[in-house]
Amino acid sequence: MAKELSWRALLIVAIVGLPEPTLAQSQGAIELLQQLRAEVAQVRNEVQPRRFYVTQDAFRGEHALNACTAGFHMASLWEIFDVTTLKYDTQLGRTLPDSGEGPPAGQRGWIRTGGGSTPFVFGTRPANCAAWTTDLDPGLMAAGTTVALTDTWFPSLIHDSESPPTLYRLDPAEIHPWVAHLNSCTSAVPVWCVQDR
Repeated sequence: MAKELSWRALLIVAIVGLPEPTLAQSQGAIELLQQLRAEVAQVRNEVQPRRFYVTQDAFRGEHALNACTAGFHMASLWEIFDVTTLKYDTQLGRTLPDSGEGPPAGQRGWIRTGGGSTPFVFGTRPANCAAWTTDLDPGLMAAGTTVALTDTWFPSLIHDSESPPTLYRLDPAEIHPWVAHLNSCTSAVPVWCVQDR
């Protein structure tokens, strides 16, 4: 894969340096050059990780689909689940003092669920404000799903059964990426966005 990318990179450098075709060149050469430029653009897109962010502004459930800037769309959790394959856009998205170049921990945002359209909570299925088209009266308990990257890193104290009852030991924390929550569709919440392909 690395060798293939290095050859593609050399091809990119060679093609980018080519002058614009002149009228005297044959139509076949022009078409070949256009095809190569399209392939170079595709390789660039494959090499660069998709960007994602959580909006700085907050939106009610029915406005979540239109919250992302041009070139981005409201993300499905399954598009951004593995954040190690993406690049967080710190210019567009919310950040915290210790975010660095990554996403903020603990910041809830509306997320597409990949499920059917429902404004209500049924068992363990995620709700989605009727596929992000409604913010029904909160008395009807209409809800949507939000997710946040976990901010619970600290180990917990557990009683050590081998010791006297006053002694506890630290149980190491498992750091999982996402934590899901339910919010009323009338709540104003940021939105997770991902770059269009």
